[in-house]
Amino acid sequence: MDLLRRIMRSERGVLLVGSTAILAIGVWLIAASHGTWGPLLYPSSAVDSGARNLIVISTDGGERDYETVVNAEVDAHGEKFTMLVRSPGLTDEPSSRIDFQITAAGPHSAMLRCPSLMRKPGTYENLPSGVRTALDIDASGGLGSAINFAGDRASKLDGTEYTTYAGMLGIDSESAWRTGDFVERGWQWSVQCSLPRSAVWRSSPDNAESSLLIPQVNLVGTDGTVDHQTALSMWTSIERQSGVELAQSYPPAESFDAYWRYRSLDNQITLEKGTLRYTDQPTLLFAPRDLPVRQTQAWGIAGLVLGVGGSLVVSWAVALVKLLHALVVGRRTVS
Repeated sequence: MDLLRRIMRSERGVLLVGSTAILAIGVWLIAASHGTWGPLLYPSSAVDSGARNLIVISTDGGERDYETVVNAEVDAHGEKFTMLVRSPGLTDEPSSRIDFQITAAGPHSAMLRCPSLMRKPGTYENLPSGVRTALDIDASGGLGSAINFAGDRASKLDGTEYTTYAGMLGIDSESAWRTGDFVERGWQWSVQCSLPRSAVWRSSPDNAESSLLIPQVNLVGTDGTVDHQTALSMWTSIERQSGVELAQSYPPAESFDAYWRYRSLDNQITLEKGTLRYTDQPTLLFAPRDLPVRQTQAWGIAGLVLGVGGSLVVSWAVALVKLLHALVVGRRTVS
């Protein structure tokens, strides 16, 4: 025991005790902050593609050509989108209304809510022929698919249940730009629907980044034909959250002081009797603004702990050898 006390009182002993204390503090910090540092030290790959929700808008009627507009707003809670129809050159009171139906498909389609409309659950067989055509085309898979991005789902959708909302919209003026549900003089001019956060955002505890997968929107005639549809225009605004930045966007999104904005492409497929219009599928990746600094700090602390740990192991080994050597010499002296 006297020999052990002498070793601990020596300069190397003091260093050994100090290193042990530093290592213990480092281990405690890593253990206490494992949930925070884990994604920084070993981040997983952020989701940048995959299945997303599909919103199929089918319309019928009207006495003049019109453009279908979808204005989407995204924040930390999810997405709200407003649908309206407006006619080029129309500046006076609208002359007619159209019948429309909104059908949701995809992994979170049951979460779609349109408060001003009546919810109508139904199977694939009960959907309008135009909507069934849109779902069949999307379910065929491929990079242009929303609900079957990987191309591994059967294309037959018989028996599948969908949630739909139906109503009538007045054809608005050319300059109309609305958000929310707007009803005036007994006519509805716009309708708003919403999807919760889990339906549009992708994130995991193992990654500090979040991915935004905006739903794809289809536009088709109710019976598959085209009467007065001329275009599908979709704008998405993403609220700028405190401490978060847009790390990547493909295709690129526009940046403004309080939000980011993305305008979807209006693609189309020629059908036997009409046209199917559909938007593209952008992916936006968001990350904490201080992520690089936090990663550097995390790796610095991890390096310090590893360095002290390595030195401590060497110190322990040297002290152990000296202790064993002293014990052996002491025994020989006594004998």
